[in-house]
Amino acid sequence: FFSHVEEANKMMRAIQNANPKQDENSMVVRPFFLGVIWFGLLFSCDNDNDDDRVEYRLVPSRNDLNDARDLSSSNPFATPFGDIPIFINWQLRIIDEEKEVLPLYLCLEDIQTACDGFDSSSEYEIKVQDLKALVTQMQKESNIDF
Repeated sequence: FFSHVEEANKMMRAIQNANPKQDENSMVVRPFFLGVIWFGLLFSCDNDNDDDRVEYRLVPSRNDLNDARDLSSSNPFATPFGDIPIFINWQLRIIDEEKEVLPLYLCLEDIQTACDGFDSSSEYEIKVQDLKALVTQMQKESNIDF
């Protein structure tokens, strides 16, 4: 799974070029909501039946990894696979069904656009966290409104 459609299309073209006998229309790039697929990906390793198991990998863009490395003091984003950066602004909130929630972003540009649209006159601080660490934190009792 890719966080940017351009990178998904690029990979699909590379696979199609490597397999010229494959029907060009047999592969399609489709959007998925990460919230819908994440727990299936997270718990797929618990499946004991390897015959039914499909290996999936979330692939962040190279730019997002570089942005995450620049923002992170601990520099956990060392590989292009397995480390999925999530960009957060703790001051930014969205009202959803009469409650405030904290939006999470896969792309630095998206969160910057959201922050600029929210209040372009003030400074904002963007933090980055690894997706797996964030999901683990979300599953624990917390006063943070993810």
